[in-house]
Amino acid sequence: MGFRFDVYLCNAKFEGCVCFARKLFDEMSQRDLVSWMSMILGYVCEGSVSNAFDLFREMMVKSEPNSVTLMVMLQACCAGDSLIHGRQLHVYAIKSGLETDGSVQNSVLKVCTRTETEISAQLSKEPRETLLNLELCRRHSFK
Repeated sequence: MGFRFDVYLCNAKFEGCVCFARKLFDEMSQRDLVSWMSMILGYVCEGSVSNAFDLFREMMVKSEPNSVTLMVMLQACCAGDSLIHGRQLHVYAIKSGLETDGSVQNSVLKVCTRTETEISAQLSKEPRETLLNLELCRRHSFK
């Protein structure tokens, strides 16, 4: 096994071109949470939110997300039009106990705030679903 497969060296090389980083990521025999998050964050920064979520789903099979993972994914929800994913991540944060982390709380509130600003536009189209989503955010607001 050469240097190109060393997890720490590969993680350091992720900065820069996302396509190169993905090729390197795919060739890694071992990946840690930093590997996954570096690649996911690269997609988020590039604006490829769907690729970030695809990789996040793949990561969840192999590794347990932490609070940083949730913050990045919630940031992705706000960057793109992925508010439904934001709600799902909110529920995951509650079930996993990560909602007690202050940074996760702020990220969830940002998604909920964005959801509330879009309520008026959605109310005319889907009033029942929109109100249920708003209630979910309010019910799980942090004290």
